[in-house]
Amino acid sequence: MTDDRLLQAADPRTQATAAPRKSVTVQRTIVAGAEPTAACARDPIGDLRIRTLTTSERELLGLLANGWSNRRIANECLLSLHTVRTRVQNILVKLGVHSKLEAVAFAFDHDLVLPEGNGHR
Repeated sequence: MTDDRLLQAADPRTQATAAPRKSVTVQRTIVAGAEPTAACARDPIGDLRIRTLTTSERELLGLLANGWSNRRIANECLLSLHTVRTRVQNILVKLGVHSKLEAVAFAFDHDLVLPEGNGHR
């Protein structure tokens, strides 16, 4: 997803004029051990960044992509809020991004999370 498309998606004025879109949720299942996708094959640095993520960091990234807040992740996963914040920060550093939004966009661009059309959670 390009930066322009991310900005347009975040702009409420663009959303109001855009055609209605289906609500897409994200499976909590993270693609692990899959062959590199076309995006990863073109981006060896991105592939290296993905490999540095632990299993729990991949799971947490999937929850973020699913729209979960830090507080909800902490409650559902029986972690302290401080632990969740620390793990999110570790993900941001490992992926070389500056925000959770960028991390989620990176995850979608590199097929770390799978979109799902059936209202999961």
